[in-house]
Amino acid sequence: MSNLSALERETIANYNQQETEACVFTYDTVLQRKLDKLCAERPDEIKMTVECNGSKNYVFPKKWFKITPPRKSNMTDEQKAAGAARLKALREAKKVSE
Repeated sequence: MSNLSALERETIANYNQQETEACVFTYDTVLQRKLDKLCAERPDEIKMTVECNGSKNYVFPKKWFKITPPRKSNMTDEQKAAGAARLKALREAKKVSE
């Protein structure tokens, strides 16, 4: 992989209204692993087309491309505290059992 700064390691998504496929060019290794896994699971739907200097280019159905905002939490502070306490107890129990 090339020695790019975090600012230079970009991801570019490209599609148009006429074609049915989208294209993603990325230096993001986390996204690359996710897309590589999809390539292995669904070779007839997604393909890596180019790999060069740490970047990869993928082509997949345009209908896969979605933008989803994070969910808004409607939990009260008390509910958040109770959930945090349950999670802490589960983590401690897991440490004891290991």
